[in-house]
Amino acid sequence: MITAIVRFRLPERTTRDDAKAMFEKSAPNYRGVPGLVRKYYLYGDDRTGGGVYLWNSREATPKRSSSYLSLGPAQPKTGAGLFRGLHSRRTAG
Repeated sequence: MITAIVRFRLPERTTRDDAKAMFEKSAPNYRGVPGLVRKYYLYGDDRTGGGVYLWNSREATPKRSSSYLSLGPAQPKTGAGLFRGLHSRRTAG
């Protein structure tokens, strides 16, 4: 298994509920993506959004930015406890 963490800045004044609605709307886009086992949505009170992607192999991970990973610029993780997961969507059967 391979895990990828993507972080991005949410628009000004995005509330937790706004982010939740945005994430729920995007969830169907991840169903059936080859090799993607699970995706978690992330939200930080500092307006940082993101996703954690669990892939079944290194070969299954995207080789470059794609429509299902182009959520914003990736940034290094800066510390534990920064995010609170909103949702977990199972994407494989």
